[in-house]
Amino acid sequence: MPTPRRLGYIRVSTRAQAPDRQIDVLRAECDDLYIEHVSAVAAERPVFDRLIADLMPGDTFMVVDLDRAFRSAVDAILVSSALCQQGVKFRIL
Repeated sequence: MPTPRRLGYIRVSTRAQAPDRQIDVLRAECDDLYIEHVSAVAAERPVFDRLIADLMPGDTFMVVDLDRAFRSAVDAILVSSALCQQGVKFRIL
């Protein structure tokens, strides 16, 4: 069984916004960081989708703020519930 990983997701809405604060918080806690420059309401979020696909049972999906990863509270509940069913932990720092 592979060693569980802690994967961090960072999103900023535009290239003009700096992800530095999120990087600083997650760097100390995560094995890998996935950084995306896209609006939360964008139809496609390829980095987020790749991270979700990369998660394996035992891994932890980490974000600094809930709104960095999810479009709404309902989206957060649905995705985190699906991750939980797959044996993936979810942590907000």
